[in-house]
Amino acid sequence: MSRLLMTERLPRWFFELLEEGCRVRLHRALDSGEGKVRACSDSATARLLALAEVCDGRPRPLLLVVPGEQDSRRIAAQLGHLLGPGREVLRLPRLDADPYRGLPGHPAVAATRVATLDRLVQGGSLVVVLEVAALLGRVPCRETIEAWSEDFALGGRIDLDSLARSVVAAGYRVTEVVTAPGDFARRGGLFDIWPPHESAPLRVELWGGQI
Repeated sequence: MSRLLMTERLPRWFFELLEEGCRVRLHRALDSGEGKVRACSDSATARLLALAEVCDGRPRPLLLVVPGEQDSRRIAAQLGHLLGPGREVLRLPRLDADPYRGLPGHPAVAATRVATLDRLVQGGSLVVVLEVAALLGRVPCRETIEAWSEDFALGGRIDLDSLARSVVAAGYRVTEVVTAPGDFARRGGLFDIWPPHESAPLRVELWGGQI
């Protein structure tokens, strides 16, 4: 029996919709690395099922390039439902900043990009969906992304002045109250910060210089 039939992450009905020979050829083409492979279908459903089969159960990150932003949102949501919690599906939106007119990127877009790039360098089972415009944009190198994070532990010591300078250099916004990803605020020995990959802000509280 082919190993493609042994996966438990995709629902049972999935295999009734995509013929086994098609699944075998898709995996063989992706694993071979021998140039381009074109898989065509008039059915959007068939294309989605083929993408889900290719993405499921692979141990390394996969990059899925689609024409535009609406395509990336739709396909990322559909793949997320099909693949389930065992396989992360993230978007890498294009940076909507306009440096020629002095317009910065939207904070939510920047936060999504930072979170996705940070997760991407960690490797593992991951699908990143992006549009062509996002693929054409430059991103920081792996070493720079890995240097973005800092580790804190209960009982450890930290210099809040140094931390504040480092997060400002990293692009965080100084605010009175943290309300969105990318914000940080400091009040005495309290340091609130909302990293873009977290669903809620974090608080670092010092007592005599100790966390």
